Amino acid sequence: MSFTFPANFGDNSFYFSNIATDHLINDYIEDKILKTNKEELLHNIQHICSNKALLKKLFFKAISRQNSEIILTLLNANKIDVNDSDNHGITIFMKTILQMGNSVDEWDLEIIKVILDRTQNIDAQDDLGNTALMKTKNYCIALKLINNGASLSIRNAAGQTPLLVAAKNGLDDLIDLYIDRGASILDVDNDGWTALMLAAHIDNNISTIKKLLPYSLKIINYQNEIGLTALKIAIFNKNRAAMIKLLKNGAFFNDAENMDVSELNLRNIEIIESRSNTQRIFTIVWKEEKNSFYF
Repeated sequence: MSFTFPANFGDNSFYFSNIATDHLINDYIEDKILKTNKEELLHNIQHICSNKALLKKLFFKAISRQNSEIILTLLNANKIDVNDSDNHGITIFMKTILQMGNSVDEWDLEIIKVILDRTQNIDAQDDLGNTALMKTKNYCIALKLINNGASLSIRNAAGQTPLLVAAKNGLDDLIDLYIDRGASILDVDNDGWTALMLAAHIDNNISTIKKLLPYSLKIINYQNEIGLTALKIAIFNKNRAAMIKLLKNGAFFNDAENMDVSELNLRNIEIIESRSNTQRIFTIVWKEEKNSFYF
């Protein structure tokens, strides 16, 4: 079938088939044409193209190009429903946030606002229970989501709240934001892991340990059901910087922990505690290495 519409080219009329329209949009998506007639493309989007899969690709291409006209045309013509989800429960809104990544500008935030206005459930969860807030790594997007009612107590399939997800991913600025907005540092996931324990599990994550410690001193020696502590997790992962920081802030070894390390021979680690005058000395041995820390 062919369609006729008046284009902004004098008094001429142009004829486009569905196939031609799809090709035009696909060429834009794949950067096959250097310059697309804007009026023609927008008209095709609004009045002709009905290929939902193609229109979704166009939407995300427009996000990457920061093309507000195409995005607004798609949304205003109801060609894109930001609440739609894929087979894994990931909504178009979630994908938009993921595509924007860590670094966003004012344009990105304006588009987030436009999409938020059309979002029916800001706490929609994918198949793993993750929400849009759990997926973002950007402070400004997280702040906008929270200001629009995103939950800080909702949990994913692993039992993790947004704070626990932020700790696991080393997102220091989000940790401050979530705690400031009422997230509980006492939250634990399905395995009984606190935010501090999740942070201790990550290599080269000393900044997150430092960020969490002022909030976590009362639970620094918390043990889950199988006896894991933040300190023991840091030891098991050879996270030396985290281990030293935890020790200096009151984490301690006890006989049970030393026995666990010895009996399980986890990574050949041995911890020896001794005293010299008023100092406590912890000697941590990895294979043939020996490191002493004085307090």
